[in-house]
Amino acid sequence: MKKVFSYLFLFTFFASCGEKAIYDNGTFQVWRDRVGQGGFIAKATSDSSLESTYASGFTIPVKNTVFFKLAINGIDNERDFAQNHQWMIPVGADSVTTPVFTFGQADPALQGDPVFLDRDVRVTFRVDMRPVLSSFKSKGFFETFNKTRIDSSGFQGVYIAGNVAPLTWDFGRLTSQPDFRLSDPDGDSVFTVTLNIPHKATPVSANTDGKWSQTRDLSGLPRYQSDSPLLNALYRMSLEEMLLNIREDGAFMAGKEWMGVWTRDISYSIHLALAGIKSESSKTSLLAKTADGRIIQDTGTGGSWPVSTDRLVWSLAAWEIYLSTGDRDWLGKAYQLISQSVETDWKTAVDPATGLIRGESSFLDWREQSYPRWMDSKDIYDSYALGTVSVYAHTLSILSAMSEELGKPEPKWSQAAMRAKKSLNDQFWLPDSGYFSQYVYGRVHKTAAPGSETLGNSLLVLFGLTDSSRSFQSIRRIPSYAFGTPTFHPQLSDVSPYHNQSMWPFVQAYYTLAARQTRFLPGVEHGLASMIRAGALFLTNKENLVISTGDFMGTEINSDRQLWSVAGQLAMVHRVLLGMKPTVKGLAIRPMVPPGYTDRQSLTGFRYRDADISLTVIGFGTRMASATVNGEPVEKVLIPADATGPQTIVINMNNEWKEKESLRLLAEARIPAQPVVTADEGTTGMTWQPVDGAVDYEIFRNGVAVEKTRETAFRFTGSGYSEYQVRAWSPEGPSLLSRPVVVSPTRIAIEAEGKTRGETIIGGFSGTGYLFYRTGKNPSASWSVNFPEAGRWELRARYANGNGPINTNNKCGIRTLRVNGTPVGVMVFPQRGDGDWTNWGESSGLVLDLKAGPNTFTLTEDAWNRNMNGQVNDFLLDQWEWVKVGP
Repeated sequence: MKKVFSYLFLFTFFASCGEKAIYDNGTFQVWRDRVGQGGFIAKATSDSSLESTYASGFTIPVKNTVFFKLAINGIDNERDFAQNHQWMIPVGADSVTTPVFTFGQADPALQGDPVFLDRDVRVTFRVDMRPVLSSFKSKGFFETFNKTRIDSSGFQGVYIAGNVAPLTWDFGRLTSQPDFRLSDPDGDSVFTVTLNIPHKATPVSANTDGKWSQTRDLSGLPRYQSDSPLLNALYRMSLEEMLLNIREDGAFMAGKEWMGVWTRDISYSIHLALAGIKSESSKTSLLAKTADGRIIQDTGTGGSWPVSTDRLVWSLAAWEIYLSTGDRDWLGKAYQLISQSVETDWKTAVDPATGLIRGESSFLDWREQSYPRWMDSKDIYDSYALGTVSVYAHTLSILSAMSEELGKPEPKWSQAAMRAKKSLNDQFWLPDSGYFSQYVYGRVHKTAAPGSETLGNSLLVLFGLTDSSRSFQSIRRIPSYAFGTPTFHPQLSDVSPYHNQSMWPFVQAYYTLAARQTRFLPGVEHGLASMIRAGALFLTNKENLVISTGDFMGTEINSDRQLWSVAGQLAMVHRVLLGMKPTVKGLAIRPMVPPGYTDRQSLTGFRYRDADISLTVIGFGTRMASATVNGEPVEKVLIPADATGPQTIVINMNNEWKEKESLRLLAEARIPAQPVVTADEGTTGMTWQPVDGAVDYEIFRNGVAVEKTRETAFRFTGSGYSEYQVRAWSPEGPSLLSRPVVVSPTRIAIEAEGKTRGETIIGGFSGTGYLFYRTGKNPSASWSVNFPEAGRWELRARYANGNGPINTNNKCGIRTLRVNGTPVGVMVFPQRGDGDWTNWGESSGLVLDLKAGPNTFTLTEDAWNRNMNGQVNDFLLDQWEWVKVGP
């Protein structure tokens, strides 16, 4: 019977193929009732049901070349980035054993060309750990390639990471996967692990029976009706998935696979659409993400806040709720929470030199997916990320507007907003590219990364954080691919799809809104069609998809009914096609309807404050030709904030859609890997290994390009303090910059004064001991240093924090530094490994103006140093280092 249905379904589809598609980019097509992609079809069989023949094409064959690395305690500490073990699996065998690889040593070059595996293979990996174990026995510790000491008492095991399934390069996940842990059952120091390597992935259908039908009661929710069955069904499916994402406590979960209430997920979702549909669940969700009078930063890199700092996205959602409901009690409560959070950020995460907030990219919180491999938690804290900075700058404007609404204007908010806006434009704008950089990174001298980031560029346009010329350029210059607009461009060549090489529907929704605002009509059409295609073919609002294939399979993680994807789909109706936008003055309605989507659409049962909205839009076009509100003609549609009762709006569109521009769809572009630079302290130059695909290399000194070369070595040319970096150039563009090599004629290093204060010495430290900074027990420590000359000095500390892994938890160490009695800034000591207190590394840095002679330094625990955990704010401090960076 199922086969008969399929034939009838295909016959019905092809019988109507003479009808022109309303969108066709050569890869997929959209009609009013269906979507086509290759041989796949999704069709709305009614306003409340969809059917799809889509099946995943994720059948990538696996080559027999294995690249892998060993990881003591699950940390990437065997050799430098891209220096991996390599081996070819013999083809034709069902079970094989590798040669014995030696920890930390290079392997011989591979012989022969790689081929595809023809069957699953059971592989036993063997590794000689004697270099590590012998060092443990003779010295009590092992020193890694990057001079990190691992104490023998801190050895928790060795794990394997790699390029073929089931292996992963996500080192943060290794210790939670016992299958990746090697063992030495016979005690011969050769550790082994056996894994099954599949020769190809198994195709998975989007939906087991290829059907979706509405099962939830949607009464009480807004009712959208058009003459497009596809739009109607997707709207109803999204409303139903929204209801399925409401937990028993009334808060929104992040998606089918994510039961938690996450600050950024719920906030972007509420801002996009949910504030006007489910305001009470929206409030419940936001309040669930507050504690101690502040907004909670979700777990993130290095122990969450202040390395991850995008929690202020909460303010977008809170403001949207007020604009939609007019709830003044909510406004007062939200203002207090947001303002206290910003005040804390000012003391901890905002750079006083620029007025910009530091920290990780908003939502791109899996650091290996978008940052250079050499950047660890402290480097991310020291950087600026476009999406996070845009949210912060707009939050300041929201606070200014909130204080006005509350009748207590605070000029400091608008002043800070203006400064942040100026710095954002100064730091991030790439004039040659015509868009804003993904992030600004480096050490003392920072550089704007050459790639674009879609969410950040879209947000700053929507929030009015740049001028009209740059808004116009950036949305048109951000590259799009056939299946949508990628999260960032170009893609990293050595990182699997998730944030990299992907389209996220909620990001696509924001880009489409920005294209609408800048009147980039091809971007509006492409954005709408990309959202419709994914929802219809997959029969759910997926979390993400692979940008090159449009498939939901192939990314690292995915989920059905992802909340912000649901909200993005709803926003395409509410905010694009119907053009509804709540403002302080009222509900503005300015539809934008591409040709063919629908001739007539209506929304009823939509509650705006104390008004009941009944909206009808007739025709297509970029602007309205005429409109009435409650039967009275109006030039613009704005339902006043104090309106009550029924509000009946009828809008006739101008039936004009003049595309003076075109959307250039690119093939996927991947940049080369960043060079791995070698330069020992005291040398006069640096070298690096050749990068695959590179045609030449560009040398940077103090953030400025100074030379191009085809060589893989460079002799230092500058005097005084210098930071040298290299990037590789391929025909597709430049790589990210290499790790900074710091050259300075003046350094001062001292041991932290005082021993362990009775604590057990755990090893790996330098000198005779370390200080244990523990919450509430040693709130301050002071020391004096004599400086040979006045000037600008960068201070960093060598520390350990074993309170959690790099990629999760919330126990980042934070302390305030005072110089000669004056607070000068905050130092951050992020988590470096779960239970690993012998993993010593470098803290965040502070550039200080110091006098010649004695200077007194005091590290204190102040109220604003409270991290997201609230109870544990501990770390070990080993030594201090000052580097002279300027006069």
